[in-house]
Amino acid sequence: MKRLPYIDSKKKKILLAHSSGKQADSEALRSENEALKDIFKYLGVNEKRLQQLIQQKKTETAIVLPISIFRSRSSALEVIVMYLHDVKRMRFTDIAAALNRDHRTIWHAYRRSASKQTSLNVLDSDITSDITIPVSIFADRTYAPLEAGVTHLKDSCALTFSEIAELLERSSKTVWTVYQRAKKKHAQQ
Repeated sequence: MKRLPYIDSKKKKILLAHSSGKQADSEALRSENEALKDIFKYLGVNEKRLQQLIQQKKTETAIVLPISIFRSRSSALEVIVMYLHDVKRMRFTDIAAALNRDHRTIWHAYRRSASKQTSLNVLDSDITSDITIPVSIFADRTYAPLEAGVTHLKDSCALTFSEIAELLERSSKTVWTVYQRAKKKHAQQ
């Protein structure tokens, strides 16, 4: 077994986060990248491999939504919030950060969906769908949630309007209209 050398934390100024959750002074903390480079250099991992590991971790933690949750008659935002809160057990502030919205908007969307008893539809639906939509596409506030979802399904998943309409249980005309509205907004940017 290879023995690792001892690192004197006073000489290297390696700082560890307190387990109590309190943050140390900002002056005392080094940037995250520098600390990671030092740690991986110490462990013998090169920077290219470090970047691959970080990217892999980011893609693993990306939150995706099954297409089946959008079959509800509630608004897309209400259904997304209901799914993230009830199924993924996310807090409203975390959902607000992921969707780039105010936490009060998220709370109101959840309350509206709860009053419509959407929770039964969302939780009972088949959430093991092959087609998923990443939550990150809903963070762009330029587009309404349904516009972002339909655009993703049309452009990224290469689905036809009739297939999207069937998946979302909406009319083909509605899906077409939503997509055209999103295209018009994109052209104006």
